[in-house]
Amino acid sequence: PIIISTYFSKKNIRQALFRLITIFILYYEKLAKVDFCIMQQIQRVKTLANSSLEMGQHKIVWQGDNDYGKRVSSGIYLYRLTVNGRQVAVKKCLMLK
Repeated sequence: PIIISTYFSKKNIRQALFRLITIFILYYEKLAKVDFCIMQQIQRVKTLANSSLEMGQHKIVWQGDNDYGKRVSSGIYLYRLTVNGRQVAVKKCLMLK
């Protein structure tokens, strides 16, 4: 698997309310069992994908929330990608409000 890109976007919800989202673009050359999550230190904060993904490009969106739908606080987070039981990427991301 290859992470093609990661980018941030301001999504206009209402006139004065903006919500930051992070979009991860992944590409797979064959069917793969994927576990993609956001972590803070060693604690899982949000599971973004935990399933088999077909070959091709996939867009995964994180809206800055945890598994319970609550907004996370500002800080340093990690995103971790595991494919077919093998960890292939762990990278930092910064959440600012």
